[in-house]
Amino acid sequence: MKRELPFGFEKIIKETREDALSAVTNEEGIFLSSLYLSGGIPEFPDLLPSMLDRGLVSEDEDGNLSVTEEGMDAVSLYPLLGNGGDGGFYPEAFFPTILSLAASGTIPSGKNHYSRSFASDFFTAIFPSEEKDSIRQRAIITTERLIALSVVIEKGSGLALSLSDSERFMVLSEYERIALMLFPGCEYDKSMMDKASLAVYLITKLRAVPEDRADDYLSLLSRIASIELPDKELLFIMSIVRWKDGLIYGSEIPEKGRETAVSTDFTISYSGAMPGDIYLYASPEKCSTATEWKITKQSAKAAFSLSLSDSDIIKKLSSISSYTIPETLSQRLSAWYASYSSIRAERALLLHTDERNGRIIEALPTMQMHIVSKLAHNIFLMKAETESLWRRALENAGFDMLGPTEGPEMITESGPRIPDVPTPVFNIPAINAERRIPYSPNRRKELLERAVSPLRKILVNSGFIVSDDQPTPDIPMINGLYYQEKLRLIHEGESAKVYLEDLEGNAVAGKPVRTEDPDTISVNGRSIRISKIWKAAALPSSVRDWDEGHADNDSQ
Repeated sequence: MKRELPFGFEKIIKETREDALSAVTNEEGIFLSSLYLSGGIPEFPDLLPSMLDRGLVSEDEDGNLSVTEEGMDAVSLYPLLGNGGDGGFYPEAFFPTILSLAASGTIPSGKNHYSRSFASDFFTAIFPSEEKDSIRQRAIITTERLIALSVVIEKGSGLALSLSDSERFMVLSEYERIALMLFPGCEYDKSMMDKASLAVYLITKLRAVPEDRADDYLSLLSRIASIELPDKELLFIMSIVRWKDGLIYGSEIPEKGRETAVSTDFTISYSGAMPGDIYLYASPEKCSTATEWKITKQSAKAAFSLSLSDSDIIKKLSSISSYTIPETLSQRLSAWYASYSSIRAERALLLHTDERNGRIIEALPTMQMHIVSKLAHNIFLMKAETESLWRRALENAGFDMLGPTEGPEMITESGPRIPDVPTPVFNIPAINAERRIPYSPNRRKELLERAVSPLRKILVNSGFIVSDDQPTPDIPMINGLYYQEKLRLIHEGESAKVYLEDLEGNAVAGKPVRTEDPDTISVNGRSIRISKIWKAAALPSSVRDWDEGHADNDSQ
């Protein structure tokens, strides 16, 4: 609902909207930032009246809260997430490394076996900036999770890659990939995936948060993203937060419009911003990987299986290499590709007919898209994943006596564990890195020193007066001679705030509290006799409690 401010405060706010932002404190900045990110859920309700009164937050008829256009200038990742120091880069090469190893068949099946593979110094050397124990634990946890997502499959004695599921996985942003590792269940729910991705994004933005306050910050981020965060230890293992000199930092994930693939463990791996966009990337400034690259027969085979040709690989190697690609390497890649292309294994269904019906089926327009190849005049290689469709097409054409498919049952479709997303880039909220108008305690201190009246000091301290040019508003005061009027105002002030001033000019502002003596009230712990009050006025609830006699009021 709309709030009506008393005594011309609307005019003050309207005329000094931009300047008023300079009086936004750290706590108020956190309030506005969290309110914006959480979609209207206030984290610190006691600050809400002040934000509404100052026009930084609005409330509609249904009670829904939102940060106003003016308030958005104060919305910031600082001080919500801290702003100090560099937490280091996140190892972007990690997921391509695991997928490359799986594609090349170098990881044995079974947790006991592949955990030993990751324990090798060869594997940990790929990530020189990461702690060895942490990167090993992360590799084990990630492999287990990728198997659960069907991205990596156990095939015989080793692990292999599910091409369709790995493609969907690598099309996701890095935030979404990490979210899948940290939040089991979000693969089934797009809304949960968005919340989990937002949580990961915010965590990676933590900067110089004291270790003893890490739980408080993580709890706040959990409420903003509306999702329960995993154990803090897991966040360290997954390399999205780091500890340094008693402070907690989020790992920086470079934000870019395209996802990149990184050649890791000296193999060729897949990634792309769109399905099928496969290329190499070798930038040591952006990731913690080696800068020497070794092309092996197994790594070339893994690349060919992802639809890269020899010319594609040679062209990309030429673009990232500081030297001319040796002719012998080009010849070797071409020879491997020719060998790879000379033989192929494909899962499909065979449809057997007699010669007459074979000619009819071949001529049916509704069957053309389902026939992979005609092996003989009466044998067709059919698409297994569309079996229900071509069976219906045959029934409609009169072949209603077709029996069940014989032979061992085939998996005709991969389990869609990872949800399809409308965009390959996670929709990161637009939020300022710094407040455009940072809060200046020194500026307020100077204004307080130049303030000539207790009322003006109260309004400066509360952020209503932010410059010397602003006049003190004309607030109607109740004369001290009218005892009943003072009493009425004080009673009304029990649900708001009052300004009280005695004959000597001592002033106090806050909520009045009754005492046993009917002529005495308490404001901010100070006892005041109503009969001694010379001036009294009602103030907005956003005015900060103030007692001129306190020397440390500026810290309130």
